[in-house]
Amino acid sequence: MKTELHTVTIPVDDYNELLIANKIADEKISANKGHIEKLNTRSREFVSALAFLERKGLLDEFNTEISKSYKLESVGINKDYKKIIES
Repeated sequence: MKTELHTVTIPVDDYNELLIANKIADEKISANKGHIEKLNTRSREFVSALAFLERKGLLDEFNTEISKSYKLESVGINKDYKKIIES
């Protein structure tokens, strides 16, 4: 069904509420974009730090020290990229 061919009539008050809700949603989304970008950067840095520890043979010691079990897995054809896997 093509929605371009249909017209919907709603009261002006409801339309204004929709506009306000849309504006608030856009503001929240734009505020969260910066936060998500920071988290993404931190995630990449953390994986890089774990890869460094793995290359130096210190990852198992790190896992023991913090009582976690981080493991890395190569991703893609290049094998230079790593990701954290559940273990």
